[in-house]
Amino acid sequence: MDGWITRLYAGEIAVEVLASYGLVKPEIQGGSWTAEGLLLLDEA
Repeated sequence: MDGWITRLYAGEIAVEVLASYGLVKPEIQGGSWTAEGLLLLDEA
């Protein structure tokens, strides 16, 4: 069970980092991509 909790926490941190760059808009259960984030994904 600890591995699952660690992955969940890592995902939460990832959303926070992406939000700090304006790439996602954080929401209760994750987040949604901003226009800037979607443009970055299109370039990848």
